[in-house]
Amino acid sequence: MTDMATDLKLELSRVIKAPREKLFDAWLNPDMLARFMLPADNVNVPKAETDPREGGRFLIVMRAGVEGGTEIRLTHVRFPNEESRDNHEAGWGRILNTLAGAV
Repeated sequence: MTDMATDLKLELSRVIKAPREKLFDAWLNPDMLARFMLPADNVNVPKAETDPREGGRFLIVMRAGVEGGTEIRLTHVRFPNEESRDNHEAGWGRILNTLAGAV
């Protein structure tokens, strides 16, 4: 089977009023990671681990609070192109909406 992964990329930039050493250290400190690695208001980080060395790894567990329901998180990877990804997003969205109406 051929690797069908794409080179789709996302880049963001911000100017943060802090010294670069402080920002660099924030990414290496698990307690600090847990304080800022929050992509939405309803997300918390019960576990963060870092191994800040060349070849090291990191682990960030994020949880979102969902009241009155069950969150289903579906991950589909390795699209050949953006169009295929976008088509699958629409298809999977319809499938999950249909599931919600069926139960």
